[in-house]
Amino acid sequence: MLYYMRNYARDSRTSYVHRDEIGAVSMRRKIALLAILLMLVTVGVADSSNRALQVLAKQPQDNIVIMIDPGHGGENLGGQPEGYDEKEITLKTAEAMRLELEKYDGVTVYMTRTEDVELSLKERAELADAVEADFLISLHYNMSAAHEFYGAEVWTQSVGSNYAKGQTLGKVILDEFADRFPDLYNRGIKVRLGKNRADYYGILRESTKKGIPAIIVEHCYMDHDKDADFCDMDTDYALFGKADATAVAKYFGLKSAELKTDYSESVPKQIAIPRKIMRQDVTPPEVTEVEIAYQDTKEGMLGLRIKAEDEESGILYFSCSVDGGQTWSMLQRWNASGKVHRVKVPGKFYANSRTVIVRSYNGYDVMTESNPVSY
Repeated sequence: MLYYMRNYARDSRTSYVHRDEIGAVSMRRKIALLAILLMLVTVGVADSSNRALQVLAKQPQDNIVIMIDPGHGGENLGGQPEGYDEKEITLKTAEAMRLELEKYDGVTVYMTRTEDVELSLKERAELADAVEADFLISLHYNMSAAHEFYGAEVWTQSVGSNYAKGQTLGKVILDEFADRFPDLYNRGIKVRLGKNRADYYGILRESTKKGIPAIIVEHCYMDHDKDADFCDMDTDYALFGKADATAVAKYFGLKSAELKTDYSESVPKQIAIPRKIMRQDVTPPEVTEVEIAYQDTKEGMLGLRIKAEDEESGILYFSCSVDGGQTWSMLQRWNASGKVHRVKVPGKFYANSRTVIVRSYNGYDVMTESNPVSY
């Protein structure tokens, strides 16, 4: 889940290692794992039944290492739409992702938690560092404060090679979603800075400190009708988890004898490493204009020509009011090729305020409102 005001420091996860499997880990990892276990016992997170960092894969650790991070856990419930908790569905998604990814050769898979327990962001990054993870992938489901947004998005680190890796993997994930869930809106791949030009979201910030590439995958909005069918059943979470796993396999060019799949020849081209810290778009769309294309009083419809531009992060949504801003339509996808969108909307020819206003929202949900136009 992701609110504008939300700090990912509320997140929590855990993970465990069977003692008889620790021998498969390098000496450096053994020391790190024991140190983390001691730390967890000290703070009361781990007990005799919850052993730190359970190895979930049986392969030797001389290959790709993925740390899957189910969002929230313990007292940190995450989003709670309609009587269920985000912490539960992220764990179900992560388990499906693990099961699918383990079908590929040359990959070792860990999870930061396999039960309903809580860890700090720092501890999660330390767990990923302890196993020398090639990527930490944090799984979430979204909500918005006004319950108006919908779609899938990926958040990445903002600096250097980790930015490039995150942006590349993020595109593969969202492309995979587009193939499997054609009606799921693509909200894009984003960065956000907080204080001191560091990543705003804690799991990304803590992973950066450890030099670990990390991303946050927000699969859809739990609180919006347009996304409800994507996240209300266990089969939905399994489908997302499989999509996440397939995207990772494509990114790393993995093969699976079990699935009869080979992505070794289709590794995506890496996005260029930026020379500067990447920042979020904080400015509204530069242009939002509306014209009346036609009026159909018999059918009670208006034809609108909407123009919107945002050079930095593009346009994601628009909404219309035909009564001078008293009421607004649900946010609509900006599907226009270019900068102009033509749309037909119900008019209110009987209303006192026969005035059209349009709002456009850019890739970071920043809004601009048009001048009113009478009809």
